Order: sequence, then C-alpha cells, then structure tokens
Amino acid sequence: MMYAGAAGIAAAAAALFAWSPLGVACGALIAAMTWRATSRWEGVERRWVGGALIAGTLLRALCVLALFLMTGPQEQFNVLFGDGRFAVDRSIWILNEASGIPIAPFYWMRVSQNYGDVQYHYALAVVQWFFGPSPYALGLINVACYEVFAIVFHRLMRRAFGAAAAGAALLLLMFWPTIFVWTFSMLKESLQFGLAVAAMACAVGTTRAGSTGRRLAWAAGGVASLVALTELRPGSSLMAGGAIAFGVAAFAATRRTWLALAAAALARAAVYGAAAQPAVRAQALSQTRIALVRHVGHVKSSGISYRAADERFYRGERLVPFTMEPSEGVRFLLLSAFYFFAAPLPQHIASTSGTLFLPLQFAWYALLLLMLAGIPEALRRDPLVTWLSIGYVLTGLVTIAPNSGNIGTLIRHRDMVVPFVIGLGSVGFVGLLARMTRHVPD
Repeated sequence: MMYAGAAGIAAAAAALFAWSPLGVACGALIAAMTWRATSRWEGVERRWVGGALIAGTLLRALCVLALFLMTGPQEQFNVLFGDGRFAVDRSIWILNEASGIPIAPFYWMRVSQNYGDVQYHYALAVVQWFFGPSPYALGLINVACYEVFAIVFHRLMRRAFGAAAAGAALLLLMFWPTIFVWTFSMLKESLQFGLAVAAMACAVGTTRAGSTGRRLAWAAGGVASLVALTELRPGSSLMAGGAIAFGVAAFAATRRTWLALAAAALARAAVYGAAAQPAVRAQALSQTRIALVRHVGHVKSSGISYRAADERFYRGERLVPFTMEPSEGVRFLLLSAFYFFAAPLPQHIASTSGTLFLPLQFAWYALLLLMLAGIPEALRRDPLVTWLSIGYVLTGLVTIAPNSGNIGTLIRHRDMVVPFVIGLGSVGFVGLLARMTRHVPD
C-alpha cells in the first residue's frame, strides 16, 4: 500500500511536471522557502508566520490557476492587465527571435522599440528558454518573488521592532488587496519589492557587520540590487538608493543631540545656498515642468484622474506646461504631495468599483495615522531601520507624486511604499494595543 501511494504521488508529480515544468519548479521553491522561513520560529509565532505565508501564497497560486481556467477559446492566454500581457508577449517574441523562429514585422518592431525595453522581459525569455513557453507559470515566479520579499521584510522588521510588530506587518503584507493583485499578475511589482528590501537589508548589514569582509559582501549585494532595480524600472533605483542615502545620513546625524543640531543647520544653509543659485532654480523649474507634462498626460488618459495644477494647464496645448511660473510650480508640488497620500477623495468615487474601494482607502488613512504614532517608538527601538523606512516613503513621495494624475496608476505606484508604511504602522498598532491592554510590547 505504501509503495502504491508513493507511486501515485510520483505519477502525479510527473504529470504536473510534464504539464508545466516551470510551475513545478516554482512550487518546489515556494515550499522550500516557506519551510526554511518558519523552521527558526517556535510555538504561536511559527503558526502565525507559517499560516500567513502559506495562505497568502496558496491564494495567489489559486488566482493564477483561475486565470488559466477563465481563458477564452480564442485567447492564447489570459491576464489581468495590459502591461502583463505585453510582458509575456514580448518575452515570447524575444525568445522566438533568439531561437531563429520568424516573427511578424509588427512583433519585431515591438521587440526593437524603446517603449517597455527593460531587462525584465529578457529575463522572462531566458526562463522560458529553459522551461518552455509558460505564460501562466510565469505568474508563479512573481508569487515566489513576493514570498522572498515577505520573508526578508519580516526578518528585518522582527530584528528591529520585535515579533508582534513583525507578525502584524506580515499579515497585512500578504493580504493587502491591491498588493495581492499586483503580485500574482505579470507585473514588475513583486520583483521590485524583493530587490528594494534586499538593498535596504544590505544597507543594514553593511552598517552593522563585524568585519571588513562582511561589510564589503553586504555592500556588494546592495549595489547589485540597485543595479537590478535600474534595469527593472526607471526610477525604482532612485527610490531605494535615495532611501538608503537619507536613512544612513539621518541615522548618523541623530546619534548625538549636538550632531543633529549641526546637521540641521548645515542642511538649512545648503538649501538656502542652492536656492540662491539661478542655475539651480532654473533646473528645479525645468524638472517640475517635465513632471507637469507627465501629470497632464495621466489626467487626459482613460480612467479617473485628479488635477493638481492650475486649470490653465489642462485647457491649453501640449507646450503650455513649459510656461509654468515658479509660484505655480510650488502649488503643483504641494497639491501633488497631498493627493499622493489622500487620493482618491470622495469626488473621485463615481462608480460601484470606486465605492468598493472605500474600505481599503479608510484602512490606508488609518495606516498613515498608525505610522505617525509608531515612528517615535520605532526610532527608540531601531533608528537605522526606521530612518530607512521613512526615507523610502519620502523618496517615493518625491518620485511618484508629481508624475502622477491617474487614480489607478497612482495607487499602483503608491503601493511600492505601502510595505514600509505598514512596517512603521505595525509598531504604532502594537504600541496602541499594549497601552489599551496595559502590556509592554515585546
């Protein structure tokens, strides 16, 4: 009987492998990572961490399976978003061209053009060169990448803020609705999450390593992560690199009171000195105008949008944004920052789907309040990780806010900073819970 059972399991595994070798490989990798991540914890914590990882990953895998089952008879494969379809299509065109299989001129043009020309598509082509065309199993790669991110993020938060805060953060990360959707579809978010947290973990390791060799190894890992981010999505490496620069500088400057005062005075003098330079002001205005062009383009795209600039920029010709005055630029940047945190507002909710989004928006507002409440306690527990997290939120604000204008696109891009808001917000939540129950956080 035992041999019959083993033979049945082997036959099922062989059938699955024949159906989707990449799917079996991803499943085995996910199972190994989950076991490895939970084996170091014990008792209640192991059950909660393992349960969150298993449930979140299994639900994502089931969503990939649902996409397969919902594929129409006239479709080659099914995806949720146009960007995901383009990623799979372009990777297959690249694979065909490299394999000597002729492709249509239109497809060759889409392979050769600059739009969407990221190494992510080439990486997908390489994977499919080894395992064969796998439009659905590619989604499992994103599921695996997100689990790697969740494991590394949980470990980083646990060492910094304790088991309770890290566990709460992990639960939210695995089931935050919009992030859930991005991370089983063929988008770049899962890989960006993983590379960003890897770069930040390497920054922490570089700072705290006990030997020169380890510092160099951690630093090399951080540089590699930033380089990969540069190839993955323009601007993502600026977010992670800027967060690391800000976090390390703020950590160093706030270790002593006199050092913090000196750093604040130096920063103020540097800002005033730069603002007094005509070349600096001209460059800042030029970059703001370019951001306004992108913002207006988003506003005029399909979907729900918001307007952060003066009305004249939406009614005129395409060159009107380049007539922006400095005072108009300041208003635009301030209102863009407001919408980054506040959108969508009630006036943007004009459909049933928008109404269904309201609970998540209220949860986002609550998370922001918890983050503000948790920052003081987080700074007391681990200033470096706290400043790195704050830096990622701020660099995300600077990078995303002025270049957005479409609600859907804003939410997708804003979700890149949500994990770090969740990390700090979980500290605030645990602290609030401890005060309510008169317990001290672990």
